[in-house]
This record gives sequence, structure tokens and C-alpha cells, in this order.
Amino acid sequence: MRSLNANPDILVVTPTLGQRSEITRTISSVAALIHKDRLFHCIVGPIPHVNWIKDAFPHVHLLSDNGCQSIYEALNHSIISLASRFNYFAYINDDDYWLPGFSALIRILDSSNDISLVYGRTRIHGLNGNAIGTIAHYPLPCSFPSLLRFGIPIFTQQSVLCRTGDLIALNGFDVSLKLAADTDLWARWIKSCRNVAECRDLCASYCFQGHRLSDDRALARYDHLLLLSRHPSPSLLVDVLFLISFRLYNLPLYAIRLLSSIMVGYR
Repeated sequence: MRSLNANPDILVVTPTLGQRSEITRTISSVAALIHKDRLFHCIVGPIPHVNWIKDAFPHVHLLSDNGCQSIYEALNHSIISLASRFNYFAYINDDDYWLPGFSALIRILDSSNDISLVYGRTRIHGLNGNAIGTIAHYPLPCSFPSLLRFGIPIFTQQSVLCRTGDLIALNGFDVSLKLAADTDLWARWIKSCRNVAECRDLCASYCFQGHRLSDDRALARYDHLLLLSRHPSPSLLVDVLFLISFRLYNLPLYAIRLLSSIMVGYR
């Protein structure tokens, strides 16, 4: 097990255009983790637009995005530039933030050299910071390819920590996927038979803004079909069984959502 007094060995990347004020909360949430001495937080974006971040947070590292056209291009650029110096990798968007539970992911990777990637649970918040709910979660990583058939992710990038050696070996993110390069990476990760572990802790909060790039239905459908062609499932029966199990596992979450919607309706 690694000592918590080690030099920074965890690369944390936040791609940004430097235009969202919420990034200050993102940076503060990373710095607030109990493992903060091990974290190297890199902000990647157009330097003229992110210099103000360095003034407000001297501890962060600024990396020019060199004209990258997407988040995934910026992430690949940071991986190529920096990842080989670190043991672990994570990324958090500039309007999302980590919760104290993210430290559990670090402890799990520290506990076993055999674990290649670990994921936790993610909640949702609105633009005003109010909690909206929790994203459905499932403790069987092997179900990931099967549930892709139904467009169901069992974890989200906000609550993922992985080993950089495996990230580099898998060639990072495929930028031909505009919306789902992270989903493709997790699917490739699991199919490679690398050990993936699950954590029940709430690790991050995802900002739901109402209007997102993923609202482009044509683009979302294109990415979904491309994912299915790259990660075909050999058995529809297995996929359906995983779907039923996923729904049953998340019944308490669905009940809370239904109750919350009813309560809102009575206000």
C-alpha cells in the first residue's frame, strides 16, 4: 500500500475554456480531498482564457490545449503530455465537482495492485447547486457491454479513477466519438479483462444544465450505433437478464425519484 505522504502521484485533469465561474468550485473540491497532497491538478485550455485561474489558484498547473476542438482531444493532449509521470488518472469537468467520497476510490486502488480501474456513485445537481438526485449505479462491471445495448451506463466519468499505465496502453479516448468517447474507453477497459472494482460511496456531483451537446439526438444516435458496432454483445438473453437485474437493483432509487416527483407535484 502506498504512503499518503508520497509526492503527487495522481493526475487530475479539468478541460475548460475558462468561461464558467463554476470551475472555482471544481478546483476547490479537488483541493479539499484528504489525499490532496497526492493530487496534481492540471487545467487544460486556451491559455489567454485560463490565466485568471492560475491567479486565483496558484497550486494548479496550466496546460495549453494547443487548439484542441473537443474535451476528449484536450484529455488526450494532457495524457500524452503528463500522464506517464503519475500512477493514477482522473478527470472532472469544469461544472462538476468531487465529493469527499472520492477519496474512497484512491484507497481502493492503493489497496491492490491488481485493480486497474475503480468507479463510484454520482449524484446530480442543478445550475443553482441544488441536489436533483442520484445516477443509477450497478456493482457488476461485466454487465457494462450488455447494458450498452439499452443505452445504460453503470458509472460516469466524474466518479472514475484509473491507472495511467493502462490508460496509455489503451490509447486514451477515441475522438471520433463526439459524445461517448469515455463510454467507449470504459467498454474497452472491461473487455481487455483488466480488473475493475466498484465503490458504493457518492464520489462526485454532476451538473445538469438542461441543454447539453447530448441533446443532439442525431449525434447521440450516431455515437450509440458506433458503440454497439464496436462492442457487440454475443447474447440478447444475457443482455436482457442484466437489464432486469439492473432495474431491480435500482428499485429503491426509482422509488425515491417517484416519491420526490409526487411531493413536488403537491407543492
